[in-house]
Amino acid sequence: MPPPNPKVVDVEAGSRTVRIFFDMPMENSDELKDKAWYSIVSLGAGVPVEVFSIEPEQTIYPIWVDLITSESTIGQAYKAVITSNKLRSVYASYLLAPFNEIAFTGTGEQPGVAAVTPIDPTTVHVTFTEDMLHNSDLVLPANYVWDNGLLTKQVERLNSKTVKLTTTEQQQEVLYQLDVTG
Repeated sequence: MPPPNPKVVDVEAGSRTVRIFFDMPMENSDELKDKAWYSIVSLGAGVPVEVFSIEPEQTIYPIWVDLITSESTIGQAYKAVITSNKLRSVYASYLLAPFNEIAFTGTGEQPGVAAVTPIDPTTVHVTFTEDMLHNSDLVLPANYVWDNGLLTKQVERLNSKTVKLTTTEQQQEVLYQLDVTG
């Protein structure tokens, strides 16, 4: 009787890593470490995730590999897929479809506000800590809430990290606090 084929059985997602677990020890080969065999597929409208490198468990026969990736979208459904049929277990059996993929939810990181710059009495620029190109909530005025009665009327994307807010008139010598949500 031939040995059983290995299967992908679990996944742990971090903001920039995806750990894939196998149900048996794998050969720690160049094939296992080749990023060309691994991909992350978005199951919706989330930001695409790129695989930069593969780091197997630091042992002779690893049972997991870490995919070092770009950031995933918080709450977005993804699928990790291994396309090679040459990944081998220590029992000389090969990882084959449909046991070569597993779904997970993106964890991402919440972007922060790097700067709030007043331009004139009705204009403020907000700069974020990271690119916001794939964030559709970015241009919703309701996501920019001020204290002291100031209102956000319009939001315009200026570049990948900065938006221009048009507000009701700001009063001189009044300090405004901005809360960004979404």
